[in-house]
Amino acid sequence: MQPLRALRMQWKAAASEDAGLDDLREQVKALEMEAERHLLLRLERVAQSWPQYEVTDSTAWLEGVAAGAAHLNRDALHQLRVAATGT
Repeated sequence: MQPLRALRMQWKAAASEDAGLDDLREQVKALEMEAERHLLLRLERVAQSWPQYEVTDSTAWLEGVAAGAAHLNRDALHQLRVAATGT
């Protein structure tokens, strides 16, 4: 999706003055959206095999999920923790 998005953004200014380029840009946008839908469907299929249980301690769950990346951006992890727990 990223290459499609980058191309679409790159064409934005020029497409405002060129109807043909604007049409192509809209087609790229449609491809970008379709690629995102396919990616989400693939994620959904993979996630169906994940264990289904209620998480009682979302902070511990979040720490476990983000453990590998926590050292990269502690502020982002804190924002996720606040969003997950409301505290």
